Amino acid sequence: MEHGFHLNMGAHALYRGGPGMVILKELGVRFTGNTPATAGAFVTGGKAHKLPSGPMSLLSTGALSVRAKLEVGRLLTGINRIDTRQLAATTVASWIEGRVKTEETRELLRALFRLATSTNAPEVQSAGAAISQLQLALKSNVLYLDGGWQTLVDGLRTAAVDAGAAIERGAAVTELEPNAPGWRLHRRNHAAVDADAVVLALAPGEARTLIANEALDGWSDDATPARAAVMDVCLSSLPNPKTAFALGGNAPLYLQVHSRYAALAPDGGVLISLLKYLPIGERSDSAHDERELQALLDLVQPGWRAVVLHRRFLPSMTAMGSDRAGGPGWNDGAARASSPGSAGNLCCRRLGRSGGTPGGCGAFERQAGGGTGGRRRHDSQRLRRAAAANFWWSQGSARC
Repeated sequence: MEHGFHLNMGAHALYRGGPGMVILKELGVRFTGNTPATAGAFVTGGKAHKLPSGPMSLLSTGALSVRAKLEVGRLLTGINRIDTRQLAATTVASWIEGRVKTEETRELLRALFRLATSTNAPEVQSAGAAISQLQLALKSNVLYLDGGWQTLVDGLRTAAVDAGAAIERGAAVTELEPNAPGWRLHRRNHAAVDADAVVLALAPGEARTLIANEALDGWSDDATPARAAVMDVCLSSLPNPKTAFALGGNAPLYLQVHSRYAALAPDGGVLISLLKYLPIGERSDSAHDERELQALLDLVQPGWRAVVLHRRFLPSMTAMGSDRAGGPGWNDGAARASSPGSAGNLCCRRLGRSGGTPGGCGAFERQAGGGTGGRRRHDSQRLRRAAAANFWWSQGSARC
């Protein structure tokens, strides 16, 4: 909380049609919020045009030529009919190059894919995964949550405690060790504990520091985090009430007045969240990134500096633990390693392809050798649900 404003660690939202919504309802986590309007500005060449988010705005926008408008209309009308499974090994850049004739359309599609996935990596990102996420966004939209993401954190904690979980803070796990028939968790300044199963809601590189596993090593080596520069601005009023949403075309930028749709600000206050989707694997100049975000705010909300109450800039936030989730070479199955002396296996699953935690959540499960197959399937499903219930801010699990 700052000056009565609820600040997330960057822009957050929840896909209404994603698996996360199903899991939260199953767990009894309560939340409220609203769906944002899709109307806004499309910024290209230093000018703000109407964002082509529907038939009328597509016809009237000055951002596209007549040829590009016809092309965009055909593509977006037919995008929900695309079989994305056939495009898993095709990059976004290749798909756009093969389907699109005009540069204006390419620019708009790249912007929509960045918005839908929080990833700025068209040369390596899977077209199948990106289109699947865009289909979900167009079909169901998202919710901005009253009280921010803390609402979900508190709700999940309550659900866990009600189910009998014991939550220990300040007991960091430093190592996972196979210990038949399960696992031993070594903790800093605390006694080790044994467990039949362990769920790691971590990025691959972080999970790799806890356990030696060849499959996890390969996944971690191949996983590059998708990052964003984030700026949250708290205002006493909104200088330009007509424009609450803006998307960058030739620059990977985003702006949204989140407090218009969710209870995130005190009476009369305004909370604006801005992002710059950083290029995958490249060094970024944080001072330049901050100036770009301020310039976008100057363009869309001129006069904001006179009414600012608080401003926070976070130069490099992880949007997704891996840009490869669902991408070329990604395996939707399980990478297994034997647990010495145990009756089962250690299973590392890459979860959450269109909701939950894309690329950022691995579940380790021990499948017992005894018992029925039905019991093993039930335990597996329970672990998958538990792992997928761990959320991270990202377009994959949450629209930014």
